[in-house]
Amino acid sequence: MFGVPYIVSPMEAEAQCAYKDLTNQTEGSVTDDSEIWLFGGTRVYKNFFNQNKHVEIFQRTNIDIN
Repeated sequence: MFGVPYIVSPMEAEAQCAYKDLTNQTEGSVTDDSEIWLFGGTRVYKNFFNQNKHVEIFQRTNIDIN
């Protein structure tokens, strides 16, 4: 879509997506699953395919992990 490479996973892919994010192979992950944070994800896009909402981006640097 729009020349942007992507991976579609039929099962759990948060660990793989987080790794690609951590190694700067991506600009973030499109997911509604919060497990991505447990694997070290740094950028998450939500509501990407939902036409009724705006796309939201969450960044690890903006999340208080105390």
